[in-house]
Amino acid sequence: MTTITAALLDVSGIPPVQVTISGLTAGQNVTVQGVHSSGTWLVPGGLFTATSPADVTLIDNRSPLNTPVFWRVVVAGTVVAQTSSDEVSGCLLVPSVEACVIQSLDGMTQVPAEVVDSESWTGAPRMYESDVAGSTLRPMRYDVSGPDEHEVTVETVGVAARAMQSLLATGAPLVLRLEPGACGLLFPLSEVWRVNARSGLRVGLPGAVPGGDLYDWTLSVAPTADPAPSTPLVAVDWTVFNAQMVNLDWSWDQLDAYLASLKTWNATAGIMWSNL
Repeated sequence: MTTITAALLDVSGIPPVQVTISGLTAGQNVTVQGVHSSGTWLVPGGLFTATSPADVTLIDNRSPLNTPVFWRVVVAGTVVAQTSSDEVSGCLLVPSVEACVIQSLDGMTQVPAEVVDSESWTGAPRMYESDVAGSTLRPMRYDVSGPDEHEVTVETVGVAARAMQSLLATGAPLVLRLEPGACGLLFPLSEVWRVNARSGLRVGLPGAVPGGDLYDWTLSVAPTADPAPSTPLVAVDWTVFNAQMVNLDWSWDQLDAYLASLKTWNATAGIMWSNL
């Protein structure tokens, strides 16, 4: 029987979630999803073909914030296992002091921000019409439309402006994470974005607001798929790791021997260094 569990990791910042799947059958094409009240998201590394019944450990850093969420395993379009979806006693809530975070795919850079304008959407149908001899009408072929592009304005304060500038300069997709109510009804609580265009503007005089300079960032964005949906993340907080290496007083040989004993990438990815 396939089972799935989820637990918050003890790291600094917004805690990622360790998702562990057991009892898979070799050859199964597996999708691991997170679920919230208004949608789903793909867990990083959550699209794969099972090779054995051995546990698979994934690190999820894409959940919405401060709202009940749960996780499920989907095989051939059927949910075969899920964590409890009971909002009172079963769901997890990923805590955050921020209502909105824009982050890198790996979650190592997280920028606190506030979405101040998100009302403009543009899109186009995906269709084709062809002429037919003797007919004034043109038959239409169509498919689901591509993703809507929308323009959003976000605010950052102080050092978050520098972090936002660096994040945008990578050219990589970004991850938006919100708590309910931070934006309008049609705005996703968790989404991977591609940024088509960007501009920034300092608002007011330097140091005009508590915490530092206020910057407005106008971004033209559209939802996109994870460019590496089968690649799992590693939950590494170097501050925790370094502190624990000091506490353990390990030599390099001892660390090498410990890592070799884990044998698999999934086992290494799920290490909670603070608990060693």
